[in-house]
Order: sequence, then structure tokens, then C-alpha cells
Amino acid sequence: MVAITAKALPFVTTPNPSTYPIHWYKLKIAGYYLCANYSELNATQSSSSSDDYLWCFLVSSTGRIVIYNKALSKCMSDGWGFTPYLFSQSTNYVEEGSGNNFYICTNTFGSKQYLDCYEGQISFSPSKGSPVTVIQALVEDYIEPAGTLDFPDPTVYDDHCTIEFNYFPGIGDSGSNMRLYINGTVVSMPYWIQRTNEVQMVEARAEVTFTNPRIRPIEVTKTFEIPALENLHGDVNGDHSVNAADVTALYNYILNDDKTFLSTSDVNNDNSVNSADITAVYKIILGN
Repeated sequence: MVAITAKALPFVTTPNPSTYPIHWYKLKIAGYYLCANYSELNATQSSSSSDDYLWCFLVSSTGRIVIYNKALSKCMSDGWGFTPYLFSQSTNYVEEGSGNNFYICTNTFGSKQYLDCYEGQISFSPSKGSPVTVIQALVEDYIEPAGTLDFPDPTVYDDHCTIEFNYFPGIGDSGSNMRLYINGTVVSMPYWIQRTNEVQMVEARAEVTFTNPRIRPIEVTKTFEIPALENLHGDVNGDHSVNAADVTALYNYILNDDKTFLSTSDVNNDNSVNSADITAVYKIILGN
């Protein structure tokens, strides 16, 4: 099959159905509208504003254009079925027609077949039947950032802090695409208005980034300074936690005269660094 491009076709392709903008269309063949009916492809004489009737076009890496349904979040496949795999071999695809028309093809039956419709009944045949036309339905664009975001100061405890993130969605923004990063680690936040995250052993500088890829473009980063965690007792190597790495740092000091962590090695405060400091770190790790 020769790869085709969207330039010869009467629609605009969508790079990714999970990011904006998305161009949605209604498809019509032989006077009938194509729609998704549960897991099957149907044809009806009457149109509807429901998502079952909305389709967008995605381009695969091989140049094929496949047809994606808004209601099911799946591609037309296996003739009149659907698949979550966007570009599998069984996925239906578009072939250029004449003028503003095109054809829907499938390879499910062992060879290329063309979708057709007669009196509302969908069928496939090896010869071209009725061409498909598109009707522009809507273009989903970015949501304007109407919501508000609040990062209060954290509440600091001995070994952790609690940070409360308050996001109040605006009109048309459910909050389902929010992403929160704490020191580069993502925390998913589906369908919420207020959320409290307790970060155990957070670093002295907690960099928090809040993003929403479907809002034009919103990304808020705030860095919290947490002085109370800067000098955590027993944290010899300065990684803001007390663990076996601190014991190793003490061994390097005592056995190899490695004074990299000179200022934090006297854990028991007896003005010397020796095996007693290693014992002190073990007690902190074990909670004694």
C-alpha cells in the first residue's frame, strides 16, 4: 500500500488524542452516519451530538491514517469492531478517494476489503463501494487556566513534612489531568479539589511542580525551604535520611581518613569520631 498524507484528504489529522487540539468529525456513508454502539460499528440515518458519533484521524508511523472514536477511546478495527491498539495490523485505515471523499479499508479478511453500507447494514467487499464523507463537528482546544492553585507553607515535623496542595478547578476543568512532581517524582491526582500529600524524609529543598497538559499552558513550580531537616541527627552524608550509607561514610572516615563529612561525623557529640558514632547511627536507624 502506498502511504497517503492528510493533504489529499478532507480532514485534519490529530497527533495525539490525549492532548489538544483534537479535530472531531462525523462520518457519513451512503446517507448513514457511522457511530460506535458498545463494541460494534453501526450506521444510523439520524445524527446525534453524543461522543459515539465523533471520530478523529491519527497517522501511524507507516503512514496509514486510522479512525479513532471519542466515546470508546479506541480505533475502528476488525471491520466493524474496535481495538485499544492504535496501529495494529487489524486496525481499519483510510484510503484516498476522489474529491472530498475517502474509503475505509480493513485487512481482517485476509485481503484488503472496503467498508460499504446498504440500508443501514455495514458490509465489506474487495471492490470499492460507497465513499465516506466527513462533517466537521468540533475542535477541542486547550482549556483556559481558570482554576486557582495554592501551595501553603509546609508543616515540618522531626523526620518529615506535610505539604497541602489546594487546586480549585475552573469551568470545564475536572482536574483529571493534573500532575504533581515532588523532587522529580510524579504523583497522579485524579478527580480532586483538595489533596494533602505527606512527604516522608523530604529534602531540605522540596521542589514541587504542578502541571496540567490539557490547560494552555500551566506549570507552576515552587521550592520549599525546610531548615528543620537540614541537620537531621545521624545524617552523616547529608542526604536527608539516616541509613546504611551514613554508616559507610563513618567507616570511610575512621578506616580511610576520609574527612568529606567531617562536620557531621561526631554523631554522639563526644568530640571524637570512632566506633561509638557508628553505634549511635545504628541506634537511630533501629529507632532506639
